Amino acid sequence: MNPEWLRYFAMLAETRNFHAAAERLHITPQALSKAIAGLETNLKVKLVDRGHRVEGLTGAGEALLEETRIVLQSLENAERRIAEWRQGTPQGPVTIAGDGLWHHYLLPTLLADLIRAHPLVRPKLYEMLAADAESRVANGEVEIGLLLEAPQRQDVDWFAGMSSSYVIAGRPGPTRPWQDCQYIVPRFFRKETSESLDGWPEGKFKRRIVAEVELLETAIHLCEAGVGEAFIPELAIRERIARGSLAIIAEAPCAFADQLYVIWRKGIRPSLAMKEVLDRLRQNDPSGRDDA
Repeated sequence: MNPEWLRYFAMLAETRNFHAAAERLHITPQALSKAIAGLETNLKVKLVDRGHRVEGLTGAGEALLEETRIVLQSLENAERRIAEWRQGTPQGPVTIAGDGLWHHYLLPTLLADLIRAHPLVRPKLYEMLAADAESRVANGEVEIGLLLEAPQRQDVDWFAGMSSSYVIAGRPGPTRPWQDCQYIVPRFFRKETSESLDGWPEGKFKRRIVAEVELLETAIHLCEAGVGEAFIPELAIRERIARGSLAIIAEAPCAFADQLYVIWRKGIRPSLAMKEVLDRLRQNDPSGRDDA
């Protein structure tokens, strides 16, 4: 099957117009029509419903389109991998799935350093829950997953990366006992639970709560506004502490930390770009700072 025909077919399916597809492909409408006809002859099925214009894809056309996208992506990946090994430098897309702490507060610095070192790398970040990230990685749809818990599936490889300790943070001021703080507490409102998401042992250490939120970033903004204090991962407020908008204002009576788990599909040979990301994630602190 001619890969160019598949590329032409995918463009026609996207535009639903021979002239528009031909213009984007930099070929004539006649050449495009001939290619589609050749594809239909080769497969012995009708792919496109058309009269004077494209009316849509047939059932066979829709089925072929699904497979065509996979084939074209595989060809692009193959070309990228060969270019990487030929030139000896990471390049092209690297797909990363995650949610929350690592996605929002670890990746920006890590990827900025990566792109400065390797400008041809193109990160693609997917926002999704842990179970979805595991599934997508295992199926080969995403290359790297970032989790807060060790993976459950057996068809992925993984390692434990850096951890981020939780601290009591608020607007800069004198330090004080943790009991004197007014806490902004993260909770998952969409599920019936009395547990907070910050790991604080409520049964052992009671605290005064002034606000409850679902998003970590919301808690951080409320802290900056002076609404109260929060027990939050140091990684999420590291830059704010450095510029003075937040500070560690009390010593917690308990220790809690988030642990990074990095997963990828078992048995694959990673691209240079993917390997570069994995190597950076393996470091205890990719920013170069040592929490110890």
